[in-house]
Amino acid sequence: MSLEYPCVHHKSGMCYVNPEHPEPCLFGPCDNEISSRGDEIRRMSDEELSEMLVIEVKGLEECSLFLSAPTGRMFIFRAEAVRITLEWLCQPAKEE
Repeated sequence: MSLEYPCVHHKSGMCYVNPEHPEPCLFGPCDNEISSRGDEIRRMSDEELSEMLVIEVKGLEECSLFLSAPTGRMFIFRAEAVRITLEWLCQPAKEE
């Protein structure tokens, strides 16, 4: 991952804090800008995102299943659901 932060506030991806010398952001969003939920998700690591994409589903009895949201698969163990979700996140994107 690059240390440069792609500026999400300008179409060119360049930061215009200094209008004479626009350059890629180095420190994240400007202080006067509020990050969107999408910005926060884009800054997550694959590991953080895989944890977030596993949903606990309570059963009728005293048991739970864990849904890997992107794969649609259910698991008995949360750790397995997170592992499969992380594998899914690390796969190359497919053009649909």
